[in-house]
Amino acid sequence: AVAAPAAAPEAALVVTQPQPATWTVKQWRKLPEPQRNKTHWDYLLEEMEWLSKDFKEERAWKVALARKAVKAVSRWHQDRAQLESRENRTEESRLRRLASTVSREVLGVWSQVARVAQYKHEQQLEAKRLEARNKQLEFLVGQTARYTSMITEGLTGGADDDDESDGEEGDEASRKRARVERADRQA
Repeated sequence: AVAAPAAAPEAALVVTQPQPATWTVKQWRKLPEPQRNKTHWDYLLEEMEWLSKDFKEERAWKVALARKAVKAVSRWHQDRAQLESRENRTEESRLRRLASTVSREVLGVWSQVARVAQYKHEQQLEAKRLEARNKQLEFLVGQTARYTSMITEGLTGGADDDDESDGEEGDEASRKRARVERADRQA
């Protein structure tokens, strides 16, 4: 083994035993580097590292902010669509209520018109029935008057028939009866 020179204690060489047909490998021990002062380049590198981190954080912040904005805009459009659909539904229901109210009023008016028409029709029928009854009553009163007059003539004329037995009076009575029968048939 070869001893290290005494002049360079910080750079001590480690010598190993020679191998057959090989040379010796010297390994240096790593020594700590001395503390050095920061230079402009060191400050520049630190600033670049800080800017890189800042850009990454700002990009992530902007992406998150954009995501929030997109969600807010999407929510606003959904809310607006729901509001419009709700307004459309309320407008439609309001129109339906209005239409049902108008239809009820129209049905009420037409039912009143139908009642008035029915009343007028019943009045006309009643007037026709009354007229028919009056005609029948007049006919019956007239016929009763004729019969009464015939009976009174028969009673008063019957005494005359006993006194006078004339063939002409019998003919006259039969003519009156024929007239009454004709009047009965016509009615």
